[in-house]
Amino acid sequence: MHAFAHRYFTRANLRLLLILLFALGLAPFASAVTYCVDTSSELNSALIAAGASASDDEIRLETGSYTLGEVNLAVFGALTLRGGYPDTCSGFSSLASNSTITTSSNLDFSLSTRFGNLRIDRLVFSAWRQVWVTDALSDAGAVGDFRISRSRFNNQLRGLVISTRRFDVRVENCIFDAYSNDGLRIQSIVDGDSDINVLVHYNTIVNPIGADSNTAGLLLDSRSNTFAGVGVFNNVINGNPI
Repeated sequence: MHAFAHRYFTRANLRLLLILLFALGLAPFASAVTYCVDTSSELNSALIAAGASASDDEIRLETGSYTLGEVNLAVFGALTLRGGYPDTCSGFSSLASNSTITTSSNLDFSLSTRFGNLRIDRLVFSAWRQVWVTDALSDAGAVGDFRISRSRFNNQLRGLVISTRRFDVRVENCIFDAYSNDGLRIQSIVDGDSDINVLVHYNTIVNPIGADSNTAGLLLDSRSNTFAGVGVFNNVINGNPI
C-alpha cells in the first residue's frame, strides 16, 4: 500500500491567487500532483483529492483490478487517469498492460472538468452503466480537450459518452464492446455555432447486445449545428471499416 501526498486548496481562493500571479507574471502557481495507487481504496482517495485540488492531477494505476462505487467527480484543473504501471509506477510493464476499473452495481463513472485537459489511457472500464466525461461546468474562455486512448469499455449500457461544450475530442486505439445502447457517443451540449473538433480513429466497436433499436456503435450528435471539424477513419464498427 502506498502513502501518497495530496494537497487541498479552496478553489475560490486559489482562483484569486492564480489571477494575481498571472497579472504579476509569476504563474504558474499550482504544480501538478501525481498519485500512484494499487488498491481500490487508494484510487478512491486519489479521485477525491483530485476533486478537492485546483492543481493538475495525474493518477497512475498499477496493473490490476479496482472496484469502486459510483463516481461523480468535478475537477478544476487537468486530470490524467493512466493504468498499466508496475510496482511504484516506474515505467510501464509492457505495451499491452492496463488496469481495470469496475463496479458491482451498474453505476455511472462521471468526470467533469472545468479547465484543462482530461486524459484516459490504458484503462479498462467494465460493468458500469456508462462512463461519462464532460466540460459542462467550464466557463467561457476555458481551454482544454478530451483525449481517450488505448482503453476498453466493456459490458455496459453505454461504453463511453463525451458531452462537450467547447473542448475538442480525440478518441483513438480503443475497444468498445458488449454495449446495449451506444458504444461511443460524442455529443455537443450547446446550440449555436461550434468550433469543436472531433477525431475518432483506430478504434474497434463490436458486439452490441440486446435488441434495442437505438443501439449505435458510434453516434456523433452535434445538435442543430455541425462540429467544426470531424475526422472518422481507420475504425472497425460492427465488422465494417469506417
